[in-house]
Amino acid sequence: MKFINDRRQCGTRLVIMHKLCDVALACCLFASLSVLLIAHARAAEPTANAVKEQFSIFEVAMEKVANQYGSDNRQVLTQLQTIEAQVGSLKDFAALSAYRCYLTKQLKDMSATQAVLANLKNKVPEISAKPAIQAAIELCQMYAEEDPQKRDQHLARAFHLIKTTQAATLRYWISTMYIELTTRQGRARDAIDAAKIALGVARANNDRFRQAGSLRSLALVEVDFGDKEDALIHIDEAVALYRQINPDSFNTTGLLNRAYILMSLKRYDDSLKAYREVEQIAIKQKEDTVPPIVWSNYADIAYAQGNFQQAHKEIKRLLEWSQQHQDVFLNSYAKMTAALLAVESKNLEQAQSLFADALQIFQKEDHQVEIRDFYGNIATAYFKNGYYKQAYAALEKKLELNSSIEQQSRGHAANELRELLKTEERIKENLTLQAEVEKSRLNIQRWVFLALLLMLALAWSARLFMQTRKRNTALLVENKELDYQRFQDPLTQLFNRRYVMENSAAIWDKIQQQSAAILIIDADHFKKINDNFGHPAGDAALIEIARRIKLTMRDSDIVVRWGGEEFLVCSFACNAEQARIMVSRVLEELRRSTLEFAGKTIALSASIGYVLAPLQGQTKGFIEFDDSVKLADAALYLAKTTGRNRAVGVEKILQPQRTPTELCEQLAQAARAGEVQMKETLGPVADAS
Repeated sequence: MKFINDRRQCGTRLVIMHKLCDVALACCLFASLSVLLIAHARAAEPTANAVKEQFSIFEVAMEKVANQYGSDNRQVLTQLQTIEAQVGSLKDFAALSAYRCYLTKQLKDMSATQAVLANLKNKVPEISAKPAIQAAIELCQMYAEEDPQKRDQHLARAFHLIKTTQAATLRYWISTMYIELTTRQGRARDAIDAAKIALGVARANNDRFRQAGSLRSLALVEVDFGDKEDALIHIDEAVALYRQINPDSFNTTGLLNRAYILMSLKRYDDSLKAYREVEQIAIKQKEDTVPPIVWSNYADIAYAQGNFQQAHKEIKRLLEWSQQHQDVFLNSYAKMTAALLAVESKNLEQAQSLFADALQIFQKEDHQVEIRDFYGNIATAYFKNGYYKQAYAALEKKLELNSSIEQQSRGHAANELRELLKTEERIKENLTLQAEVEKSRLNIQRWVFLALLLMLALAWSARLFMQTRKRNTALLVENKELDYQRFQDPLTQLFNRRYVMENSAAIWDKIQQQSAAILIIDADHFKKINDNFGHPAGDAALIEIARRIKLTMRDSDIVVRWGGEEFLVCSFACNAEQARIMVSRVLEELRRSTLEFAGKTIALSASIGYVLAPLQGQTKGFIEFDDSVKLADAALYLAKTTGRNRAVGVEKILQPQRTPTELCEQLAQAARAGEVQMKETLGPVADAS
């Protein structure tokens, strides 16, 4: 479940010239342009090559006004007039104008917003080459716009314009808004790029508050899109900065984010402790809206741990609070968890009703990422409780939404590019106007030629940029299709053998850098399941075994359906002790409960062979990846022949006297001769009852 607190804060084609694609002509144009620009640069004042991130004197003064008068927007507007004389550059003027647009929007004074916008547009002919002014115009148009889709377009254009400007305030401000936009649209890469820009501005100015906010935004993007370990590192940095800023008060938002990230890492005890801490702080600091958010996550943790009675208790008080305070989002999250609990209680009709109610507000707001995750959660609950038809339908809907999100994400990016090119076209038109005005006092031929070359260069660059983006988009689409069509097992939704075969070099490189445990897991007596209960039962058993294996692994581990009833796991940064704990956990999880299918009870267990890679071979080199997998398979054979429901691991080669092939064929003899260090881990005994 997503963390709701963060959701509450916070077709013209460019026509170049006929045959401009000709390589010789392009080279000539760029060569000529280079000569002119070099000559012009020698006469001009020197400028920095990199984007300057420091706040100007005026931007600092404007910040003080904002902090001093807080939410009194009218008073802030009045005070801005007293410091207006300190405006020292176009970027200062751009930041001041954009801030005024924001304030007048908050005061619902649209005539004042339009006046600021008109004043900005009057500056365009004389400073058309300044992206900061163009970005401020887009920002003001965003505040003046009522259509949500058009607001998003204005914000996107503003972001692309400030990416290379020296306007630090606008860079930070626009980037933080763009993070929310791209996260909502499922565009992880763009959201992370924006978060890094905001963080760069904050660090360049040694602004701890902005650093903390940027790190917090970055962490939430990372956890939403799978980089959970990095997310925890960044949220810990943010919380530490908040505490440095004000040791006597706690930033509950950062603490809530940290608890949520711990929960997403399945560190439930740590997460529960963190939520209890933030609930007490919120009560002490009289932040009445925080405890209900905590209750929502208490319910999620209780559900994940199988404590359904406690989850029901938390949901009950959350529903009462959300209805009393008319908080539709918290109410929807509560109903979603209640739907999962209804599935566990075998009350299918109630579950479906609650689920439909939970979706309404997110469908209305078009939050497809949230809806997709809801379908994923309910599909898991259906399957776990034997509702296979409903699970399949929910999973199909999740995959459909995932595909839709990806397509819309690409569409949004393409629309942004088109709008950016339109903006660049307007800038070029203004440059031409400037050149005409300068005719009376400048060398006409030189400056007109320079303007034309600049236009051609911009057009050529835009075309190259558009083609590059198009190729990158096509590549992303192709990679996504490969992930689903080539690298995914359709039955278990795990990676398939082809994925490992085609990525073995990269996997082996990572193993050599971090070490790993390579496991081969084989379902015990699988043929009997097929023979006694039929192949549909066998398929259900494989799906359940895959789910339980995945449940015991970290997100960074690779879990693969290796073939038939065999599974391969690569668990990185794993030593001998951790490997023993891991295989024991897998054996226990598989044996923990039986599978109920079509009125039949099916017992599950497995045998495991594993190796700690990389292993030292006969020479100074390591045993390669393929041979390591074969050696794990040999260890699996020993586990099967010595009783099943156990793991046999090759942890170290003590006397590397045999070739990898000989070792695989003669593993038992090598163990008896003391050439390898092996460990056997027994699985739990079945409950006699």
